[in-house]
Amino acid sequence: MNILTGDRLFRSRERAAFTLVELLVVIAIIATLIGLLLPAVQSSREAARRSKCSNNLKQLGLAVQGYHGARRRVPPFWNYSRTFNYGSGGDISGASLHFSLLPYLEEPAMYDKGTSDWSTGYWNVKNNFIESFACASDAIGPKWAFPSTSPPEWATTNYAGNYQVFGNPDVGDVGGKNMKSDGSFRLITDGLSKTIVFAERYRQCNEMSSPALWAHGPWAQCYMAMLHYGPRSGAYAYGQWTGYGQGGPASKPQDNPSPGTCIWYLPQSYHPGGIRVGMADGSAQFITASIDGDTWWGMCTPSGGESAWLP
Repeated sequence: MNILTGDRLFRSRERAAFTLVELLVVIAIIATLIGLLLPAVQSSREAARRSKCSNNLKQLGLAVQGYHGARRRVPPFWNYSRTFNYGSGGDISGASLHFSLLPYLEEPAMYDKGTSDWSTGYWNVKNNFIESFACASDAIGPKWAFPSTSPPEWATTNYAGNYQVFGNPDVGDVGGKNMKSDGSFRLITDGLSKTIVFAERYRQCNEMSSPALWAHGPWAQCYMAMLHYGPRSGAYAYGQWTGYGQGGPASKPQDNPSPGTCIWYLPQSYHPGGIRVGMADGSAQFITASIDGDTWWGMCTPSGGESAWLP
């Protein structure tokens, strides 16, 4: 019969405990596993955010399709008409591009609220932060231009409309008058699947720049969620009415700039390597920041004749 003496029993119990070295080894192994798993978890989360962002852009593209199907033209970037013609099926006076698409984005109640009083129009809803207008990857962008007021004022968006499609560059640099194209899909001769209608941008580049507001009008175009404000050639930018813009090859996306170094009239995103865009046919694409500038501008122009060489 094996009976441990008191001394042997003490040593047996002593050997059952972890030594400091063993504990440090276990901690090191756990830290290594966390280090290996964390990038995978972060990558998985970013993939989910990018997928959600892609779906948002698809819905915006399909909303443009729905608007065109109902009215046989694309929505205006801003309806500058002073005539309230909602009852006749026309555009709402003073309506932004994003506002005009609300009925086709499962937001009919907000649209109706914005049209309930013709004298105030979208002012009834401009403070609403709409999740489908925002990309979850932009975790630091403000939801409102004035978040500290009560209630917060002027909601932001990550999705800027392409002025070359929804505006009227042929009118020239004349402020609000060049915001309504009245064009139809037949004018997009390069093809709907090859023409960008919406592209990502930060909600705000830095504290000193203008945030992208989904309901803002052309009296200060730097606040509009708009890209490529200029002539069809892309040779220069319009600047009337505190405007902004950048066209041509130089308007290609920035490569994941920091909030302090991004340029607020160019597209950019927090997705690694590029941005998501919505196409006129209702699809979405991922565009790498390394895209050739001429190729990018070809995707932004609806009738530039570049369809033969676009991807």
